[in-house]
Amino acid sequence: MVETYSYHITRKEAKEINLVNSNNYNESKFKSFSDSWEHIYKYAIKYKCREVMPEKQLKSDDPLIYFLNDDNELGYGMYIAAACQNFINWQNGFLQPIIENEKFNGNLRYYIENMKKKIPVQEAKENQIVLIKKRFKKNENYIDFNDIIYDLSQRNIFGADGKINYSDYNSFVYDYDKIEEELGKIILPGVCSFENEDKLNFMKYWGEGFRGGNSAMITKFYTKYSQKDLDANEKQEVIDYISIMKKNMFLKLCN
Repeated sequence: MVETYSYHITRKEAKEINLVNSNNYNESKFKSFSDSWEHIYKYAIKYKCREVMPEKQLKSDDPLIYFLNDDNELGYGMYIAAACQNFINWQNGFLQPIIENEKFNGNLRYYIENMKKKIPVQEAKENQIVLIKKRFKKNENYIDFNDIIYDLSQRNIFGADGKINYSDYNSFVYDYDKIEEELGKIILPGVCSFENEDKLNFMKYWGEGFRGGNSAMITKFYTKYSQKDLDANEKQEVIDYISIMKKNMFLKLCN
């Protein structure tokens, strides 16, 4: 949405056009978005130190501006920014304790280097996100966390003499290392940390400039095509070219 509309519409136009009437409206994509938004909209109410916003259940007949990630105006696209900030906090909050205890996580050490990589949340692919329920659905061995616990635990019912101790019938012994290993295999492959909320790609409305020099589009251009100083020969070529242009301009004026 941001890439499609940046520099193409003004903020006023984005408020006047409803999403369902926009050129790029896709009903199936919106349904997928709406199903997800239903679970998170109660949390997407505050971005950074801005004021708390009222909860907003986004609908297809809401103005387009609500769906364009923005941090310049309270409400509207700031709901998306607040949601992205939550995604960042949730994922990094899950991964950081594992990363910080790297030397103690023998079973998880194979995943930690990849977990340290930081990517923009808006560019994350499904395999880079902590999606526990989806990963269990794809797993052939376990259906959920409880299934792992059940498989890798046993009742602590036998005493030293080999007889059943019924007083300990509800006591269990857990294979914590194996549980950790199996959870790691299911949840962590490919998962990365997210860049912080300052790295979000925000909407650039026509007539509002380059957001104080923080345009993600411009930043990406400079990252891809790094700038370097001209050498002496290159500087001379530029000077010569300017001299020729001035001379040609002078001749045209004389004629």
